[in-house]
Amino acid sequence: MVRMFSAAQVLSRQDVEEKVLTIVRNFDRTNLSRLSINSQFTSDLGLDSLDVVEVMIAMEEQFHMEIPDAIADKIKSPGEVVDYVYKKLNPDEDEAGASSSQHH
Repeated sequence: MVRMFSAAQVLSRQDVEEKVLTIVRNFDRTNLSRLSINSQFTSDLGLDSLDVVEVMIAMEEQFHMEIPDAIADKIKSPGEVVDYVYKKLNPDEDEAGASSSQHH
């Protein structure tokens, strides 16, 4: 079976997490002493809304994907970026989780 997206990078969740934290760490306005996967961009890391937009653009460039504004506006931490990116890179895993959560 040939997958149409076979040229895309295969990244583990840990790989995605490391890349996300590196991007945030390298952003010059980040309060590094409070950086963790669960840090809030604004309250913990001291980023303003324009800083967060720049971080999101860097994420899009790193992972070669678009993060729609409606989703980017809801992302408040590096962990939420990891969740979104990992699910986009691994849609088969996301489908399994989504289908089980849709049954009420």
